[in-house]
Amino acid sequence: MAHHRDDVIETLIINMLFSREISTQNPCQEIFGKKFYIIRPFYLVPEKLLIAFNKEKQWITSKPLCKQDGLSKRQYIKDVIDKWQSDHPSIDVKANLFASLKAVKQSFLPFETI
Repeated sequence: MAHHRDDVIETLIINMLFSREISTQNPCQEIFGKKFYIIRPFYLVPEKLLIAFNKEKQWITSKPLCKQDGLSKRQYIKDVIDKWQSDHPSIDVKANLFASLKAVKQSFLPFETI
């Protein structure tokens, strides 16, 4: 059901680890020189809420077509985040990671940011 909050969080961690940058998906992202825009209406919605809603509505969904499904970097990061959550049940790990995107303390970064 399109990109959701968990995808945003996973993309942040993937980009930090594998692309050496702090970036993620935007709710509205321009592509091809502003000729097209990707709109992510579920950007703030947790994946588990979408799964529950889908189950409640009994919508028919297709199986993932990607041969790498379950074996990707994204799945690896999903599993790591789930492990962090099980190790720290008193906090909402995903909510904290997502909220951190709005709480960047530039004075604590080692390089000047523009």
